Amino acid sequence: MEESFLAFCDFVKKGSTTCTDKTLKKICTDCGIYCKGMDANRVDIQFRKHLGNARRDVDYAGFCAFLQGELADAYVEAKHLDREAAIQELEDKVASGKPGGHGTTSISKNSVTARLTDHRGYTGSHKERFDAETGKGKGKEGRENLVDKKAQQGYVGNYKNMDTYDKMHKKGSTTFQHGRSRRPTLLVLRQPFHAIATRPLHTSGFQFLSTVKAA
Repeated sequence: MEESFLAFCDFVKKGSTTCTDKTLKKICTDCGIYCKGMDANRVDIQFRKHLGNARRDVDYAGFCAFLQGELADAYVEAKHLDREAAIQELEDKVASGKPGGHGTTSISKNSVTARLTDHRGYTGSHKERFDAETGKGKGKEGRENLVDKKAQQGYVGNYKNMDTYDKMHKKGSTTFQHGRSRRPTLLVLRQPFHAIATRPLHTSGFQFLSTVKAA
């Protein structure tokens, strides 16, 4: 019974060797101890009665004392058994029980499931949702066509100097207009000029409006 007890303690909290109210609930559920006349609420009351107000858990020796004492009292009343028979039945149930996962589904290992879950056999858009080497899903990137910021601004995909013009030309008096941009980027004139004459300069799809200081 001790081996089963420790397995439940470790299942509820990794590395634990003591039984809390949560562990006790797991033991009673998986070992089929709950019954008509002794539900979870009744067991909690009996456990709190055994612990008192100072403690929150018990080790294996304390659990055995609880099982043979307060828990057996409630079990005798619910099952209408004599005390020795009630204790023996409780011990047998705990000793033969083991923690199990409730509400979980085991993984099928048949050939059909293996074929359907092998990412190497995916085709089309479904194939693009998974990494070709690891088979790990790409998440949102694999499900949606993300907007390319460069394409929105009229740049080709390999262009690497996007948003660098203003940083490189903080000073000066040149108005720069990209031939493909909908809204030109305008640099504010900082130097005082008495008179300004403008002349257009054309080169490779860009139009520069060069300002010239009058003599």
